[in-house]
Amino acid sequence: MIGPRPAPASPRRRFAGTLTSRAVLVTCAVALVSVLVTALVAVPLAVRGAERRDQVALAAQARLAADVLRIRSVRQRDTAGDRLIRQLRQQDIDVYLIHGGTVDRPGLPRQVVTRVAAGRRRPGRRLVDGERA
Repeated sequence: MIGPRPAPASPRRRFAGTLTSRAVLVTCAVALVSVLVTALVAVPLAVRGAERRDQVALAAQARLAADVLRIRSVRQRDTAGDRLIRQLRQQDIDVYLIHGGTVDRPGLPRQVVTRVAAGRRRPGRRLVDGERA
C-alpha cells in the first residue's frame, strides 16, 4: 500500500527529543540550581562577616575615644577631644559622654548609664533612643 509519506520532523523537534539535548538541559538546570543555592548560603555569611568587621572597627574607635576623653574631666576637655567627638558624630556614630553617673545628652537607657558609671562593661545590643545599637 502506497500512501502519503509522513513529513520529516522539524530540526527543532528532532533536537528536543534526543538524549544529548536532554542531558544538556538537565545539566543547565542543575548548574542554575547550584548557583542559586550557593547565593542563598553565601549572602547571609557575607553580611555577617561585614557586620563583624564593622563591630570590630567601631569597638576600636570607641576604645580610642574613651582613652582620649578619659584623660580629662568634662570641664577640662581640650579641643582635640571635642574634635574627636565631632568627627565621630559626622560618621553617624552616636557619642554619649558619661561622667559621674550623668550622661551629656538623653537617649541612653538608665541601666546602661549606671553600668558604665560603675565601671562594668557588658558588650551587646541595647535599645538606644528607640533603636537597637
